[in-house]
Amino acid sequence: VGLLGILFLLPAYLCGQTSKKSLDHSSWGTWNTVEQPQISPDGQWITYQIRPGQGNSAVILTNSLTNKTWTFERASQVKMSYHAQVICFRQSMDHHLDRENRRMKISKSEIPSDTLVIFHLGTLAESRFPGLKDVSVPSKWDGHVAFQAVDSANAKAKNFPLFIYHIAHQKLDTFSSVLQYTLCEEAPLLAMTVKSGLNPDQNGLFVWNIAQSQKQIVWKGQAEFKGINW
Repeated sequence: VGLLGILFLLPAYLCGQTSKKSLDHSSWGTWNTVEQPQISPDGQWITYQIRPGQGNSAVILTNSLTNKTWTFERASQVKMSYHAQVICFRQSMDHHLDRENRRMKISKSEIPSDTLVIFHLGTLAESRFPGLKDVSVPSKWDGHVAFQAVDSANAKAKNFPLFIYHIAHQKLDTFSSVLQYTLCEEAPLLAMTVKSGLNPDQNGLFVWNIAQSQKQIVWKGQAEFKGINW
């Protein structure tokens, strides 16, 4: 391009540059971030989280074979099971309502707790469990999801019920007064520490064989355990 051509194009270039809108505080609220992308081993299912600068997050699920997409509002922390039997995510209160409750200093016991949603990719059915504290999905085996639930009426509690959800049968194994737990990475095993004031004979460190529904006693009695790992 000759000098005359450059001089001819320069005003149009400068006009395009000055017409761009600079980012300000109002832009932040519309800025979406894609997080936690996951894909099934066969490539059929894709899920991820959309987090805006302000407002409610959403979990997106897409079937790449049918091009059908599901959007789960007020959802976060999505996890896909190892063989893509289910996705699990946390569903929370509306962001603006939560801010208003905090501003009004409403007690946590009066605020609805988060819900665990387990969405079955085979049947497209949902299982919902209120009062979610945390959830764990095995990284190298499938068939189960472990989670704990909170009691909003007892905000000072340190031990919580533990549930193991059987995906195929949609049933629960339940354990009381669990302080901490961890899933084995390679096999369907779960280690947990139990501390019960009502039943001290149940206290200790145990391993639960999920496949065989059997409990192994590692240590029985009162003790302090920190950071149990496999």
